[in-house]
Amino acid sequence: MSEAAPHLACRGLTVAIGRQTFVAGLDLDVGVGQCWAIVGPNGAGKTTLVATLAGLIAPASGEIAYDGMPLAQIGPRERALRRGYLAQDTVDFFPATVLETALIGRHPHLARWEWESSADVARARHAE
Repeated sequence: MSEAAPHLACRGLTVAIGRQTFVAGLDLDVGVGQCWAIVGPNGAGKTTLVATLAGLIAPASGEIAYDGMPLAQIGPRERALRRGYLAQDTVDFFPATVLETALIGRHPHLARWEWESSADVARARHAE
């Protein structure tokens, strides 16, 4: 029996901003249902690493894959369907409730200009 590809994997990942390298040569496999923590002091690059793994920042080098598919080959909508990202700090000119924030996670599952259904609201309420 062959083992399934990790849900999230990276090989030789280097994360940098300008001349500052935060992560160099990271190899990581995260399986379905696993929970990981990234710990370090302020300014160590934790948020930058998570944003890179989410595909929001390009890595300096290396490869990231979701379910065995290189992130570079996954389009924006498919990326949004495969992962969720909620920044710890945002400038929010239009404050949102917890329910409204959870409903944002349903957007990739909707057609363009489609509103959330009662089933979407139920799923968001369950996530609260």
